[in-house]
Amino acid sequence: ALLCRVLPQVPPGVHPKYSWMGVVAKLKVEAFGKVQKANASSVMASYWLTAAGAKVYPQCGNLEIGFMGGLLPDTLSISACNSSGAKTYSLMVEEDDSCITVRQSVLSSGCFVGNGAIVGAGVFRRNLTVGVVTWVPTNSYRMEAGEEASQKPMILFGNPPVEFPARTVQQSPDSALYEPTLSAFALRVVITDIGRCFALVPLYLVPMVLVGLVFNISQRLPADIQMKFLIGVTPIAALLWIVCLTALFICAKWLVVGRARESTHGMWDAFVQQNFYMWRLISWFMPAMMCLSGTLALNPILRALGLVIGHRSLI
Repeated sequence: ALLCRVLPQVPPGVHPKYSWMGVVAKLKVEAFGKVQKANASSVMASYWLTAAGAKVYPQCGNLEIGFMGGLLPDTLSISACNSSGAKTYSLMVEEDDSCITVRQSVLSSGCFVGNGAIVGAGVFRRNLTVGVVTWVPTNSYRMEAGEEASQKPMILFGNPPVEFPARTVQQSPDSALYEPTLSAFALRVVITDIGRCFALVPLYLVPMVLVGLVFNISQRLPADIQMKFLIGVTPIAALLWIVCLTALFICAKWLVVGRARESTHGMWDAFVQQNFYMWRLISWFMPAMMCLSGTLALNPILRALGLVIGHRSLI
């Protein structure tokens, strides 16, 4: 963020690729990407993006700012209630063999850009949804002159993008959705900023305990069988590691979320934050999923998480 501020401002326009402005633009795009990655889904993300030079307002209203590559903070404006997924990319800075083209981008309120989507530069229309792995050129979502602030939702999917009819959903007032109370804001800090550290503990603590236990036992054995013991016990320790992580994930699911019901929640409600937290713990479940995917042995674990699965179903 400091690098983005220290380097000179890059104005919109065409700059020679190896000119000072061209080099600065590339450095800022790279630095701004690292700022996003370090704070993805964090309650502090909007403040860090502002510190890097982007215009973000109001800051508390941007709940799920993920990582979008290709963004230049100098020519970027983000309104309230935006969400961007993983591995999305913006074409506001385009590079060819001889030059770099810098354009302005404005993410109007209520925009959602799905995972893996590529979007052009320009002014995003309000209430725009760009589906996963969708390529959207600028003219597909540009706000037209004279268009009123209150627009109908627009949903785009595919390459080339196809507009889907917008669904009618139950909505709460904007104040309930995007202006959290102090307690809701504090819960978000605990879950996304402090809780992300706890999510990493079992991934490292469990194997360390198992390795220490195995090593301690091996030291008590005669020297001639220590190596045989280590070779034989290693797959067992790895299996125990997977079992422990899976058991912790199942317990965390029922303690943190419980049984979800079909319902509508404000974006800052405790239930929404609890679900977001389980996304951070998914790495606990991935070893079991990778080992058992496509086998009947995965079904008991999924049932323990609350899924209803028929007999002899392969997932």
